[in-house]
Amino acid sequence: MIAALAMSAALYTVKPGDTLSGIAGNNWPAVCEANHISDCNLIYPGQIIRLSVPARDEGGAATTVVALSQPRIGDGGTLGCAGLESLWEAAGGAPGAAFTAAEIAEAESGGNQYATGPVGERGYWQINPDHGSLSTYDPIGNARAAIIISDDGVDWSAWTTFTSGAYIGRC
Repeated sequence: MIAALAMSAALYTVKPGDTLSGIAGNNWPAVCEANHISDCNLIYPGQIIRLSVPARDEGGAATTVVALSQPRIGDGGTLGCAGLESLWEAAGGAPGAAFTAAEIAEAESGGNQYATGPVGERGYWQINPDHGSLSTYDPIGNARAAIIISDDGVDWSAWTTFTSGAYIGRC
């Protein structure tokens, strides 16, 4: 689910690891166009992106869409269990799997967005670099990778904290 922002908060400063789809959710094409970004796959830390874009409602009247898909992240990119559950759902994960997903992320990374494993695993769910571009520190991208790899929370066998039971009781 995409959280609406107030008009006064319609600007976003890109952070390392951000992607346009991670920042603007499904509205990324409109945000890309509205900001005159020539390559929607290339945004840079420090770049300021306007998240409000012109749109039309069902009756054809002009309106404004403002979107930011990332949940609020604490100091240093750290999320607790509730934040990890929200992130899972914001990335499109099944609500019924959110609690287990949060427990696994806590066990894997301690809720640290920038956690890095011994062979380069990245982010909350410690996505292995073998997964190519799915291995990212971007919160939404990392959660989406976990959704894809786990078959939307149905198969957690790729996570050793799941297979060992180390995730149990983390949340």
